[in-house]
Amino acid sequence: MSGERSSERSPERSPAGSGNGASGSSASIELAEFEFIKRQAPALSALERLRTEAGRRVAERCGLFSVPAILGYDDAAGQIRFERLRGLVSFKETIGRTDDPVALARRVGSALAAIHDQLEAPPSHQTLSGATLGVSFRSDPISLHGDFGPGNILVEPGTLEIAIVDWSSPLWIGQEITAGPASLDLAVFLISLFELRPFDPTGLGNPAAVAQGFLDAYVEASSRGLDLEDLRTGTRALQTLYLKKMLPLKGVIGTVAGLPYAYALRRFIGQFCAKRSTQ
Repeated sequence: MSGERSSERSPERSPAGSGNGASGSSASIELAEFEFIKRQAPALSALERLRTEAGRRVAERCGLFSVPAILGYDDAAGQIRFERLRGLVSFKETIGRTDDPVALARRVGSALAAIHDQLEAPPSHQTLSGATLGVSFRSDPISLHGDFGPGNILVEPGTLEIAIVDWSSPLWIGQEITAGPASLDLAVFLISLFELRPFDPTGLGNPAAVAQGFLDAYVEASSRGLDLEDLRTGTRALQTLYLKKMLPLKGVIGTVAGLPYAYALRRFIGQFCAKRSTQ
């Protein structure tokens, strides 16, 4: 192992230590100077390794983002050694400080379009279907990032280049899930973008403008386009699932406090779909 190991341990999910805590995880992380070690159930560890390697191949081909390197792994022991990214901050922190937040959001939307167009499925994969969510999707399932929230998108402050981390689905969706409609990755990003957590200094004053730039760039870059009805359906379904799964963690007060932001997202999605349907 390179570098002197630190005794610091963390349940956080992302290589730069800025993962979205609300996602939930059964993994543990041990930080060292130049790397970090993630330990979890062997089957989940092997799945995350394969998805991370596939994500790196997309990044190398498109040049729109980077993915931390895997320095070593032991599938049987459920362990992966990742390159530790330093000096990067989460998208949600950066977006409130940059002079052009919409331009940064567009960069992220273009990156997700490349992921959806090019990401290879792992040998063993499981799809989050509409039936599981109690809805019906019109588009075919594709390989997903799985947890495409602002906490898993890291930004180099000087250049605004992005890194995408944590290629594993969260507990509230199902850690074994690797595929589903494209709208699910979009919905995960939007739900987190609109959610204002207690004592969160990075809450956005105008998430709708950022979301608009993100979705516009995705539509423009995607070879698949975007099914507007699936976007509406997927966002509502994941919002419902998220609120149900997060209730034990956030409590009634925390959940109720987030409802205005959930409704704000639904209004935005309705407006976005209405505008796009006329174009």
